[in-house]
Amino acid sequence: MGLPEGPARPPLMLPKAAFLLLWLFLLPCISILTPPLPRVFLSFEDLQESGSFQHYGLADRAADCRILHMDEDQDRMYVGCKDHALSLDLSNITQDPLQVFCPASPSKIQECQMAGKDPTHGCGNFIRVLQPYNRTHLFMCGSGAYSPVCIYVNRGRRPEEQVFHIDRQTESGKGRCSFNPQVNTVSVMINQELFSGVYIDFMATDAAIFRSLTRRNAVRSDQHNSKWLS
Repeated sequence: MGLPEGPARPPLMLPKAAFLLLWLFLLPCISILTPPLPRVFLSFEDLQESGSFQHYGLADRAADCRILHMDEDQDRMYVGCKDHALSLDLSNITQDPLQVFCPASPSKIQECQMAGKDPTHGCGNFIRVLQPYNRTHLFMCGSGAYSPVCIYVNRGRRPEEQVFHIDRQTESGKGRCSFNPQVNTVSVMINQELFSGVYIDFMATDAAIFRSLTRRNAVRSDQHNSKWLS
């Protein structure tokens, strides 16, 4: 038999002044600590020689991969980059990725170049939002050559189906993805409602948190108030 429990002791509480003095005493010690170093450091050449990874490239030019989403149910990794989205098999890295090609429209690319934007690093469809919409589809948005667009991608219900293709026509990505691909977009999907932290105008002056893809009214944070994003 265990010992009977006695009355619970109240938690030890430091007075605010004592807590402040303790913090001021520890602060110099914390500031002089060196940042942690990785236990193993490999250069790209060392990694190639190890033979422990599979290298994959879309083309001889940079793909600008910035957005990743891991699907634990299907054991796949989805990657968003310039004009493409990839679906990689995490259980077999030697298998070629599935991919969808989703470039910006030629007219938008032409308008982007006429506006003086960088044709290589700006006038393309850079995928910056990649969220699971339901059990079979992803919701994906890109910069669309400074005219954001979104699409639904069918990823299949089971991994053995090897399904990965665009399933619906494009729709506006304003308020969901930033115009400028160099400006990050933060997003999360909750109950098929998309919450995005974006600059919603061409000049990147109006920062907002936006709720879209909803049966309720679309809402946003205060206009021209970057404190919400900061």
